[in-house]
Amino acid sequence: MTELEADNDGELSKSMLNAVLDALPVGVIIADAHGKIIRDNAASRDLWGAPPVTANWEGYSDWVGYWPHSGQRLTAQEWAMARTLRTGEVVRNELVQSEHFQTGERRFFFNNSAPIVDPQGRIVGGVVVEVDVTEYRKVEERLRESEERLRRLNSDLERQVEERTAQAKEALAKLFEAQKMESIGQFTSTVVHDFNNVLAVIMANLRVLQRQLKGQPQAHAFDALATAERAANLAGRLLLYARRTDFEPKPVSIPELLEGMRQLLHYSLGPDIVCVLNAPPGLPAIMVEPHLLELTLVNLATNARDAMPRGGAFTIEVVEERVEQEAPDFPALTKGDYVRLTASDTGCGMNKETLDRAAEPLFTTKSGQSGTGLGLSMIRDFVAQSGGAMRLRSAEGKGTSVDLWLPRAS
Repeated sequence: MTELEADNDGELSKSMLNAVLDALPVGVIIADAHGKIIRDNAASRDLWGAPPVTANWEGYSDWVGYWPHSGQRLTAQEWAMARTLRTGEVVRNELVQSEHFQTGERRFFFNNSAPIVDPQGRIVGGVVVEVDVTEYRKVEERLRESEERLRRLNSDLERQVEERTAQAKEALAKLFEAQKMESIGQFTSTVVHDFNNVLAVIMANLRVLQRQLKGQPQAHAFDALATAERAANLAGRLLLYARRTDFEPKPVSIPELLEGMRQLLHYSLGPDIVCVLNAPPGLPAIMVEPHLLELTLVNLATNARDAMPRGGAFTIEVVEERVEQEAPDFPALTKGDYVRLTASDTGCGMNKETLDRAAEPLFTTKSGQSGTGLGLSMIRDFVAQSGGAMRLRSAEGKGTSVDLWLPRAS
């Protein structure tokens, strides 16, 4: 083979190598033993643009690349080609973020490098293969975003299910409470009507005997007639609680009502309990059924007395209060103008479990004592019928307070 033919074969082989390299879908860079880049292909130039001329590996500091995990820029000796030429290290799939020299666009690629050695095993060069994974990274990012959106949707769905379940339980509890109160009302109404019939006969006979004994010493015994009349009055109030009679609220001055009840409250509490009434004059009137309000206050005083067997203090404090917005944790109290009456004692108090059930119909803690468990339930219903709200506050050993918000009379 002549020298010309050899040259032609060499040129042909070089052209074929260039064609093959430029046809590859991955970037290829070839450097000599010192790090001078002697060949790259089209995919590599697409990734980097027109790279700088490098005479040795120290010039790799001109190449702009970053470690994705830290964002730090690669130094000259950190590039895979430099490590391969210096130590013979083989690098596989090392993720790097590149910066295009002309546009500044950043792309991700896997960097792979291996040394080129002669028959004696000396490093005479190196080759780098770059696999662009930018689009794959974008797909992964979109997938992660989709998974995060799905996670949030699942979380929202679980929260909504929990909220709807809680609402359903609350609605069922209210329905049960309404049905229970309706049953109690029907029962109370039936018993009270029969009781009234019996009282009517007793009172009629007492009146006849009273007329017959008029002026005689035995006539004083007919205080029984007044007692029977009070029993009839109590029966009428029970019918009001059972919602079987007309509810007739009217403007009531709390200071005047409390002053008129002072002796009755002292009698209900007993001699060992101090009764403090704090209702400053000038308070606006409230719109309630006055007899039911009196019965409510006597009931609260009786409960306080039972909670303070060794004595203590029972306080009723009344203030004017305007509610500007509804409280999520106390929806029974709506916006409006009220007079708030707070009845407090220094008794034994209630634990949370008892407090949660204290206003339930027929629930009572008065074991061995007289008590139907209807007192607080009736008070709550009376206040609700009046357009107000009731709240209990208590803790073991720290007494109990009952707040009643009663609407102002217009």
